[in-house]
Amino acid sequence: MAALREPLRAAEESSGCAVFAYGTLMFPAVWQKVTGEDLPSRPAQLPNCAARRLRGQTYPVLVPQGGACTAGVLYEGVSAAALARLDVFEGDFYVRRSRQVSCADGARRPAWVYLAALPESPEILLESWDAESFARDSLEEFLRADSGFAGAAEAENCAATRTKTRYDGP
Repeated sequence: MAALREPLRAAEESSGCAVFAYGTLMFPAVWQKVTGEDLPSRPAQLPNCAARRLRGQTYPVLVPQGGACTAGVLYEGVSAAALARLDVFEGDFYVRRSRQVSCADGARRPAWVYLAALPESPEILLESWDAESFARDSLEEFLRADSGFAGAAEAENCAATRTKTRYDGP
């Protein structure tokens, strides 16, 4: 079985890493509440993946889908502590993997992406997730609810757990 999280590369430990956000984390207020960091973002796209709705949830999940392209944002300079908080926030339903994303200026860049751990789960609907609908109908309530934020604050204590996580390589 693949690990839920790939380890950071040495350069990322010192200078920060890039994270592609395609769902609730695209919204700066959510990003800041979860990570504790106020970082700028820029538009980006992830090829061959689709953001899908989850049964009974307002947030999406990303699944592999040939020919699809998911719009999102790229955060750069993300600290190891913020990435640990994101790992806790995303939980076991997601895996963190390195993927190439395309930026609006045409540049391609490696970034961490949270994908469905079980892309065939019956909880994942065929319906696409819509950021505009989320912003209009659910963002305010999402920010008021805990939504895992309390657990994300405990991430600094999970370094020992992270070192025990198996992984299949880069």
